[in-house]
Amino acid sequence: MADRISAMAAAAMNLGKRVSESISLGALIEIAVTGAEGQIFVYSAGTKGVLAVIAPKGGNAGLVHLEARQVAKDVGDLFERRSPEAGDTR
Repeated sequence: MADRISAMAAAAMNLGKRVSESISLGALIEIAVTGAEGQIFVYSAGTKGVLAVIAPKGGNAGLVHLEARQVAKDVGDLFERRSPEAGDTR
């Protein structure tokens, strides 16, 4: 299940980026999908990562955004520091 969610989150971000660029909205930051039984929030984590958060029906979207936006930034910063361009070849 996690692999499928990861693949869908990455695909959603790619599509979102194309849409955002084509209508001149600027860099894509996040996507939210709400269904009858819950929500998924997908955040850009720098240029190399994606963070997906699944919330149940009735979940507090504001609280999810508050926490997840900072985590996405931290993850993006971590990826950037560990990239080969930054001199880390691990």
